[in-house]
Amino acid sequence: MKTTFYIKRFFTTFTGRVDHVDYVGPYMGNQQYALEAQYRTDMRRAKPAEVQATYYEWVELDCDTKDETVLDTAGYKTQSFAA
Repeated sequence: MKTTFYIKRFFTTFTGRVDHVDYVGPYMGNQQYALEAQYRTDMRRAKPAEVQATYYEWVELDCDTKDETVLDTAGYKTQSFAA
């Protein structure tokens, strides 16, 4: 089983709705510090906009099955994450 690691970023609107998701990476498994670095960099560069990156997940992606395993998180969840 081959796996890769990515940072999954959730972009939300002012009302808390998830607008879209993207992936940053790939990274090696020992680069988990990249999650906090990406979060801090995005927050530092943030400008007023309708859609902002607000929540980040460090995910392990199985290359064969495309299953994701969340290993760590950063940022804050908005109302739209509640189910």
